[in-house]
Amino acid sequence: MFESPSLTSTISLPDARARLLDAALQLFSAKGLDATSIRELATLADVNIAAVNYHFGSKEALHAEALRYGFRKLSEIQPQLDVLLERAQAEWSQSGSIEAVEAGLVAFIHLFVTTTVASPEERSLLIFDREKLTANPAVQQIIREFFEPVGRVLSGFIALLLPGSSEETITLSTYSVISQCVHLRNARTAIRHFTKRDPLDPEFVLLMANHISAFTLAALRGMRKNPG
Repeated sequence: MFESPSLTSTISLPDARARLLDAALQLFSAKGLDATSIRELATLADVNIAAVNYHFGSKEALHAEALRYGFRKLSEIQPQLDVLLERAQAEWSQSGSIEAVEAGLVAFIHLFVTTTVASPEERSLLIFDREKLTANPAVQQIIREFFEPVGRVLSGFIALLLPGSSEETITLSTYSVISQCVHLRNARTAIRHFTKRDPLDPEFVLLMANHISAFTLAALRGMRKNPG
């Protein structure tokens, strides 16, 4: 039987809407959208079957909200990420300081890694993993709402650090950095096996953020010296 931590540990709303969201996180992550019925959701949430439509409009809308829940922290830090890039761009315009841009990129990596790893909502991530290879509109909305803004900021840093590079090079470099960051979240079982460390331990998360930063800066410096 699929088990998950109670949503009340992260949402302190003991109402029908919160219970439905908790039920959605549990059932959709275990069974998927198509295999989960509205009746099952209502039963697990201990609400009337009409409550799904009343609170969310449809089962599909509840599914989309369960997906969004796991990525909400990206929205919370997005203003901070934007400020980091704005400051780096200002420093670059005023003094052409590569060091200031690199420092901003390091701050970006640390904030992104610690935020996405520190308090992951496993069930939302499982739902996303189930749906990401499909044409589900909710997945596309997650990409537009949460991933695109983060990627835009990171691409901005890389464009400053690789002046004159093609759009393709900037895009591929952005993917490379993001992949390192999210791997810590997505491959925790493998990381625990190979490193014998708890991948959620703050000390290990900081170690990895430092490593990803150093590795990324070394790669970008090498690309500047040997373009193409």
